[in-house]
Amino acid sequence: MNNNNDENENGAELKPFRGKELESSLINDYRQYDVFYKLDLDFSLAFLIVGIFSWVPLFFNFFYIRSQNVHARRISVASLVIASSYFVVAFIMTVISTIFG
Repeated sequence: MNNNNDENENGAELKPFRGKELESSLINDYRQYDVFYKLDLDFSLAFLIVGIFSWVPLFFNFFYIRSQNVHARRISVASLVIASSYFVVAFIMTVISTIFG
């Protein structure tokens, strides 16, 4: 057996793990990928802000659920939850006003 640290028992050459280089390249790839879909985030956020004043635009965020941008997906889910709660509250208010009105 060779005491050289650059070979294993099969004689294959071992290369040191370059974790920092791999990690930084993955982060850079993610950031470039995220920047490519930044427009999804902008539109999703715009629909959320407009949807606060009127609940109909909140449903347009449905198109961003499958976006590659993580933040656009999160905003999309949040706006759909808000839109659904607006819809449920409006339905309950309509039922209550019909019954007691």
